[in-house]
Amino acid sequence: MNRRDDDPLRFAVSVKTEAEFMRLPPPGQQDPIFGLKRSYLNLLILPCRENGYRPPVKSVVLRRTRGRKGVRLIEVASLRAYIRQQIEAAEQSQSNPPTEPGA
Repeated sequence: MNRRDDDPLRFAVSVKTEAEFMRLPPPGQQDPIFGLKRSYLNLLILPCRENGYRPPVKSVVLRRTRGRKGVRLIEVASLRAYIRQQIEAAEQSQSNPPTEPGA
């Protein structure tokens, strides 16, 4: 009576959902979605000189109350928006080459 097609668990596993957050990958590894290394992601999510102390990508640390360690999660939509911005800026700079003085 119970066919494989009617199994709700099998259906739930087969449906691909897009994650809202992703975990910062371990040192020396790349993230599974965009293939970016941990060190580059840190430049995007942590305040530092390279980003003017204003991280362009949102992230959050989940930790227990009074905990010293936690898990850093990166907002995928924010990272995706940053990558799109970079692509658009590159395309715009290619379509508008700088003019030479005296031309």
